[in-house]
Amino acid sequence: MISLQSLLLAFALTAAAHPRVSPFHHKARATTAATADPITECNQGFSMTYDDGPYIHTTNVSSNLQSLGAKGTFYMNGDNYGCIYDAENVAILQQVYSAGHQIASHTWSHPDIATLTDAQLDVEILRLDQAFIKILGIKPNILRPPYGSIKPAQVAYIEQKYGKKVVTWELDSGDSQGKDSNQEILAFYQGLADSAKASGTTPPHFTLAHDVLPQTGTTALEAAEILLGAEFSLITTAECLGVVPYTIIGAPQQRDATWTCTGTWTVDQYSESVPSSSTTTSGSTTTTTGSTTTTTTTTGSTTTTTGTCTPKTYTVVAGDTCWAIAQTKGVTVEQLQAANSGVNCDTLMVNDVLNIPCTGSTTPATTVATSTTTSTGSQTTTTGTCTPQTYTSVSGDTCASIGQKYGLTADQIFAANNFLNCNDIWAWTPVQIPCPVSTSTSTTAPTTTAATTTTTSTSTGCTAKTYSVVAGDFCYAIAEKNSITVDQLVAANKGLDCSKLMPGDILTVPCSGTSASGLTSMITSTSTTSSSTSTTTSTTAQTCASTYTSKAGDTCASIASRFGLSADQILNANTFLNCADIWTYTPICIPPGGSQCTETYTSVSGDTCSTIATKFGTTSAKIQSWNSFLTCSDIWVGTPVCVKH
Repeated sequence: MISLQSLLLAFALTAAAHPRVSPFHHKARATTAATADPITECNQGFSMTYDDGPYIHTTNVSSNLQSLGAKGTFYMNGDNYGCIYDAENVAILQQVYSAGHQIASHTWSHPDIATLTDAQLDVEILRLDQAFIKILGIKPNILRPPYGSIKPAQVAYIEQKYGKKVVTWELDSGDSQGKDSNQEILAFYQGLADSAKASGTTPPHFTLAHDVLPQTGTTALEAAEILLGAEFSLITTAECLGVVPYTIIGAPQQRDATWTCTGTWTVDQYSESVPSSSTTTSGSTTTTTGSTTTTTTTTGSTTTTTGTCTPKTYTVVAGDTCWAIAQTKGVTVEQLQAANSGVNCDTLMVNDVLNIPCTGSTTPATTVATSTTTSTGSQTTTTGTCTPQTYTSVSGDTCASIGQKYGLTADQIFAANNFLNCNDIWAWTPVQIPCPVSTSTSTTAPTTTAATTTTTSTSTGCTAKTYSVVAGDFCYAIAEKNSITVDQLVAANKGLDCSKLMPGDILTVPCSGTSASGLTSMITSTSTTSSSTSTTTSTTAQTCASTYTSKAGDTCASIASRFGLSADQILNANTFLNCADIWTYTPICIPPGGSQCTETYTSVSGDTCSTIATKFGTTSAKIQSWNSFLTCSDIWVGTPVCVKH
C-alpha cells in the first residue's frame, strides 16, 4: 500500500515541476483527493468536462460534441498553453461558445491554489474573468481549481467574495495519468456505458478530461457516441448542478493594447464595464452592376432614459432560474437578489413570489435600414424599421413559444437561428430575434430602350443578402448562421476587422454556392445574342477526392505539396480562399489527381499505416510514401489518406 507521505511527496514534486508549454506534461500530474467543500457530483445528467485549454485540440472536441447535439464544459486558463488573447485562441473561444458549450474558470496561469495567498488568488480569478469579458462578454459562474487542490477556507473565500461555485470532479478519465492511447480513453467511457446498460439506469456523472491532450481530442466523438448509446444526457456542468453558467452575458469588446498576457496585472485594472453603446453609426454604400443600382443607408443609436417605475412581483414557475427571471424582467441577478433578501437561487421553489426591482430603463439600439433598388423597366422600394434583439432561452422554450413572445412564427425564429433544434432548445442559448417582414411596394415604369439583362444562378438558388450585427455577434457565429465560412464573410466585406464588430454594422452575406464548408469551385460561362446582352453565371460542385482541415501557417502551396498538387489546383477547388492567409480549421477540398492518387480513405480511431495497408492490400511503406505528412503510429481521426495509385 502506498503511504500518505509518498502520495504527498509525489504531488509536491509534480506541482513544483508543472511547465506551461508541452501538452504532454499533464501525464505526470498528481491527482489529489477532492476536499469535502468543492462540489464533486452532478445532480442530474452527465457532464463531460475538459481542462487546461484553449489549445489546438479544443476545437476538435467542441465540434465533435456539437455534431451529436451534446454539450461539454471547458475549464479554461488565461496563460497556460499559450496566451488566451492570441488570435488563434480567441477564435477557439468563439467557436466553443457559439457551439453552445459552457466556458468555466480554471484560473489565469494554472497554479496550485492551495499554495496561494488571498491576494494572489484574486489576481488568478479576476485576470481570467477580465479576459472572458473582453473576448466573449461573459463572466463564468463556476471555477475548478487546478489539480483539484484547494483549501476549505479558500472555497469559502471564493464563494463569498466572488459568488462562484467551486467544483472538482467525480471521475477522472485518466488521460493525464498515463492513459495515452485512444483505446484506454474509450474504455473509460465504455465502462460507464456498460454499467448503465446493465443496471438499466443512467446515474449522474461528472468526468474530468483534458482538451490539451491528443488522445482526448481524437476520441471525443466516439466517447460521446458511447455515452449517448447508453442513453446518458450530455449536458453542461451548470445544467447538471442546476445553476447559471454566467453572471454576466454581454457583447464582446474590441481588441486593444490591454489584450496581452505580458507584463504585470493588478486587481485595480479589473473592470466589468462594457464599451459604450451610445454610438450612432451611419453610412451609405452604392454598388452598380450593369444598369442596376443598389443603395443602402444604415443609422443606429442608443439612448438611456430614466422614468418612473412601479415595483412588481413575479411568481416562480417550473424550470425558472434567477438568471432566466432577471433576463426576462430586464434586471441583473444581483438586483433581483438584493430585492429579495434571503433568496437562494439554487433552491427556487414553484409559487415563490419574488420582488422585481425598478431599474433605469435602456432603450435598445434601433437600426433603420432603407434599401432602394432601381433597374431598367421597374422600380422596387422597401422600407422598414427594426430593433434587432437577442433572447436568452429558458427551460421548456421551443421555436414556437419564442416566436409567440415576439409576434413571429416558428419558421422565422428557426430561419434566423438554423443551428437550433426547435423542439429541444437548451436553456441559456442566445437566440436571435429577427426583424418582422417589411412592407414592399412595387411600381413598373414604361421603357422604350433595349433591355440589358444580367442573370446570376447557382445550384443552391442563393441570393446575396445583408446582415445587421447585433450585440454579442462575432464573425464565426455570423458565418455559422448564414452557412458560409469566415473567409467568405471577410472576403465579401473589404476591410472587415472581426475583432471590432459593432451593433448596427451592416455586413454583406455572400452566396456560398454549397454547404457551409464552401467546398466548390465555380465554372463561369458567358453567352451573347444580337438582340440583347445576356450574361449567365452558373455553379457546379467539383468532386473532392478528400477534405483537409487547415492548420496554423498553411498556404495553398503548403497544402498542395502535402497532396502532390499545385497551389492553383487547391485555389481552383476552393475559390473562397486567401492562399497566403488561410484561417486555421478551414475545411479544404482536395481535388482528384494529387500524386496520381486514385483512391482515398478517411482514418478512424486506432488506425496506423500498417492497419490501413492491411485493409487495402498494400504495404505500410507505400502508405507512408503516398502520405508523407502522416505519423504512422499516431494518425488523427478524420485524416484523408491516399490508399491507391
